[in-house]
This record gives sequence, structure tokens and C-alpha cells, in this order.
Amino acid sequence: MKKLTGQSTRHDFLSEVYVWKLFNSKGEDRLHMSPLLCTFERTVDDGKEYSLLFPWASGDLRQLWENNPSAGGRFTPCWMAEQCWRIAEALSVIHQDQEKINPKKADDEQLYGRHGDIKPGNILWFADHLGCENAGTLVLADFGLAKCHRSMTKSLSDPEKAKNSPTYKAPEFDSKGRLKIGRRSDIWGLACTWIEFITWYLKGWRAVNVEFPNRRDEIDPNDENISHDRYFSVENGVEIVKHGVVDWMKELQEDTRCSPFLSDFLSYIKENMLLVNPLDRATACDVSVRMKECFEKTSSDSTYANPPAT
Repeated sequence: MKKLTGQSTRHDFLSEVYVWKLFNSKGEDRLHMSPLLCTFERTVDDGKEYSLLFPWASGDLRQLWENNPSAGGRFTPCWMAEQCWRIAEALSVIHQDQEKINPKKADDEQLYGRHGDIKPGNILWFADHLGCENAGTLVLADFGLAKCHRSMTKSLSDPEKAKNSPTYKAPEFDSKGRLKIGRRSDIWGLACTWIEFITWYLKGWRAVNVEFPNRRDEIDPNDENISHDRYFSVENGVEIVKHGVVDWMKELQEDTRCSPFLSDFLSYIKENMLLVNPLDRATACDVSVRMKECFEKTSSDSTYANPPAT
């Protein structure tokens, strides 16, 4: 059950319901996109209360990491590659950036969605789920900040008005109007989430929860009492990927436990996803295609899936 906060309006409620219905009613495979079961609206002392009911999950991705302090066992490289592929595929459905989505529909009639808040807490883990085998299934969830636009306006969100999760927000949220928020803002959040996923896989929960955040932590130059845990910083008025993040990714690739698959995964994130200019980032469809290739290769080639023997 998701209960909207007291500051949420009926418009917020109906907007979220609309997004859920829109992208869960196309007759396609929705194994990796959580379905909305029903909604509740009731009168309380201070107005209206809005709730949405979803299938019960075992936890979110961050809780999965915390409850399994180290990877291995049932959490195989093949499982990881497949889950990342399917999450990207689900995001591509929301973005509607697949090739030939609906050739009969005029471009200005096509709806383009944006999730708006990609982070580990909004990816749910189902330990028991159709087709999940013994490691569980990851499912994209929480469309509270999602937006849908026609083609002409799909990239015109105002950074000053757009909401976000501070750690995973893209540089365009702080661009003071120089860049607009579009679908590829989700790609930045997905990149950040996946770097943490790989961190957990190689180094465990403590690295995700303590060591890596310490590398990202940055004191606000205007107020030493404020620190920023995010993946980019601003130097001389220009947004850059934080040096600590770049160094951390390099250390992950040099880790003796890093397989060719994880090394390729990190390189793809660095070169195609975690890029300051949103126009340079891959589309969700591009990411989905790449991760499907990784899944197929990890399934058929053990030397690709596992670290070199020492």
C-alpha cells in the first residue's frame, strides 16, 4: 500500500493513477513493471487521503543489498544481467523510445513518458514471482513523479519545478534553466543505481552504504554545514561527474573479483549513461539492447561471466 503524503492533491493522485494505467494496459509483458491493483480515496479530518495498492514485494533493491551483505550464490552474473536488461526494457516502454512503437500513430499523437525518480528504493525485489527462479525478480515501481507528454513537449520540463531524489538527480536539475528535464534524466538515475548494484556485487553492502557515499560526499562551497551526496559536482559553473565517482568506477574495474562482464558493464555506464549532457546519453532502448547482449553472453560464456582464475 502506498499512501500519498498530506501535501499531495487530488491532481497528484489522478496523475499517478493515469501513468500506472497507461503503461500497464498495453497487453505486453509486465513482469518487470509493478501493476496497480486498486486505489482508495477517503475523507479524513484534514481533507482527503489517497492510497494505491500494489502486489506485496519482499523489499526494494537497497533492502536486498542490506539483507544480503555479500553477493554470490543464487545471485549469479547471469541473473544480474537479466534483471538489468528487463528493468531497462520496462523503462523503454515508459519512454516509448523503442523502434517502430506504433507506425500508424502520428508522432504528435504519441505519448512519451518519464519515470522521474529512478533509484534503488524504486526498484522492488520479489523473492517469489512468476518466472523469477530462486534469486527473485526486480520490478520497476513508484511512478509518483512520472510525467507524460506529447512529442512536442516531451523534453520541456522546467528544472526549477521538477522534483527529484537528491543523490540520484541528474545534472540538468541544477542547470538553472540551461538544460531541460527529459526522458534521459532517467538514464542518469539508472546509471547511478547500477554503479551501486555493481559495488554491492563486488564489495558488499558496507561499500554501498558507507565507503562509496564517503567518496561522493562534498561540502557545499557556500555553506560548510551542508554536504552533497550526489554523482556530479559543479566546477567553475560547469557540471562534471565527480572525481570520486570516476575513481571508484576505476577501482571496481581493477578489483580482482571483477569479471569481463562487470568491466564491460562499467565501461558502458561511463561512456553511454553517466554523461553530463543528456543528449549524449543512450536511450533506454539502447541500454536494453546492450544489456540483453550481456545477458546472452553471460548465459553462454562462463569466462565472460566470472572473474579470471587466480
